[in-house]
Amino acid sequence: VCLNHHDYNELRKLNKNVSIIHNPSHFKAPSINNKEREAYVICVGSLDRYEEKGIHILVGIWQAIVKEAPNFKLHILGGGNEANQQQLQSLIADLGLQSSVILEGFQDDLSPWYKKAEMLISASEMESFSMILVEAQSMGCPIISFDCPYGPAEIINNNIDGILVPNQDLEKLTKAILYLHSNDKVRSDLSNNGLINSKRFDKDVIAKKWAELINDII
Repeated sequence: VCLNHHDYNELRKLNKNVSIIHNPSHFKAPSINNKEREAYVICVGSLDRYEEKGIHILVGIWQAIVKEAPNFKLHILGGGNEANQQQLQSLIADLGLQSSVILEGFQDDLSPWYKKAEMLISASEMESFSMILVEAQSMGCPIISFDCPYGPAEIINNNIDGILVPNQDLEKLTKAILYLHSNDKVRSDLSNNGLINSKRFDKDVIAKKWAELINDII
């Protein structure tokens, strides 16, 4: 059992008994109007993997973001060792972004952030599957992601329930963030469509797929 079509196709070369079953989301849509969301972006990931997760990339482009939207903030949610925290803090300071980019540390509960953030950004250079995209969608939080191998394109229907940006294209990522920030209607549409799309990752739907697979094996 694998998480994406790339792995499925590779494993099928070795063994035809391969299935795709995605990870489930345990988050439920909040009772909040999208107009109540606040003007900030969230990025979720371990600071010990900040290069893989593209956290430094987001910090780097935020200088261009705040030129166009001075009060727009980036909250980075994730823990890490002291050396990596200091590395990112130094980058933030060097770019003069101390008031715009905030390292929030490890979060026991991401739901308040998914509930209130204007959008979530994933800048990973590679994923096997991106649970944060699924979780954000299931909370009605609009999402933007690099179209990296291998998960985001299996979650996001581009410009319908999220935005896919060519992998590691910083200029297009910057434009996508500013575009979504300035378009209430687009954010609302992505939020509503994301809620619909996320239903295929509901824990009961995924549990049923596992039950069907196990019954077939038995």
